Amino acid sequence: MSRRSLLAVAAALVALVVLALILPSTAAGPLPSMVLGDRARAFPAPLAAPVAGPGLYEDDSGYLTFDGHWDVDPSASQASGGEVRYSNIAGSSVTLEFEGDRVTWITSKGPAEGVARVWIDGVYQPEADLYRPGARLWQVAIAYTVPPGRHQIKVAASNSHNMNSTGYRVTVDAFLVESGGSLESPTPTPIPTASPTPTPIPTATAAPLTVRVEAHLAFQRPRGHPRPQLPLHLLVYTAGAVGPPSPAALFDGVATTHLDGTVIFDLGAVPPGRYDLYAKGDHTLSRVVAGVSLVAGDTRVDFGLLPEGDVDGDDVVDSLDFDLLEQAFGAQTGEPGYSDVADLSGDEVVDISDLSLLAGNHGLDGAARAAIR
Repeated sequence: MSRRSLLAVAAALVALVVLALILPSTAAGPLPSMVLGDRARAFPAPLAAPVAGPGLYEDDSGYLTFDGHWDVDPSASQASGGEVRYSNIAGSSVTLEFEGDRVTWITSKGPAEGVARVWIDGVYQPEADLYRPGARLWQVAIAYTVPPGRHQIKVAASNSHNMNSTGYRVTVDAFLVESGGSLESPTPTPIPTASPTPTPIPTATAAPLTVRVEAHLAFQRPRGHPRPQLPLHLLVYTAGAVGPPSPAALFDGVATTHLDGTVIFDLGAVPPGRYDLYAKGDHTLSRVVAGVSLVAGDTRVDFGLLPEGDVDGDDVVDSLDFDLLEQAFGAQTGEPGYSDVADLSGDEVVDISDLSLLAGNHGLDGAARAAIR
């Protein structure tokens, strides 16, 4: 080997030693994650999520951390904030860190919704089946009560759905955080950023959500008759207020039941509290469920069986109802003398089946009439 070659080898060895002394040892810790190429840069560690206080947090709030694939539906006019985020991809999740004693996930139910998985502080909760036949129902509230303090809720889409559902959609409309049973206006919490000046999140709106009642009931029908879809009259009073003199109802509305015996009533801005709820069909006796705690979102109320026979609508089955049914007896829909309120069985003819229903409940009072006597 020539002298020139030896000098070149020696120079290369010296260069390697110098590089080893200059570069930091990997034993001291891993190098920052880099993107190689002309735009090489280090990625900062992810920022910790801020903690939400009492208030309403829409789907675009900086307090929510979304992972996976989520789409935005800006045309959901019936949603809490006019838009929602949704995912059909299993494993896509949203997380909220909050301080309080109750958190409510606002979502939707519909014919293409799937089963959502929910964790509170890492503890798996019962699965939320979001399937519902018919039109999509917005602002469905699913609430969780926790001890006062700091907590985390995580909601994720899954690869499961109701056997009747056509999809796997899981919707995030908003989250409502409560503390001590009431909403407070939270102080804006700055989100940590890479820049020296923190950027504050706008104050969460503490406006109450729409209060709805999901009524479950059954209309009395002869054996073999199909389930009907009939109007249901709902009255809502402050708990214990009904009696002589009876006050005006806080809510008075009518809606048509579904074939499964359910119906949704939108009560509007009813203050949280305890209420007595009265339900009555066009020709049934009324039923009451007393002392119901109504909160923001949906409250399920089971009224059970509504007895038939109140043809004249005075909430008692008596001889006056017999007289009216007798006048319509034998008439069918479209014929002179037919009365739909006397057609208790709903088969479009006033016959022995209607008389049997009335006779079986003769002498009974409805709950509303009994309360004001």
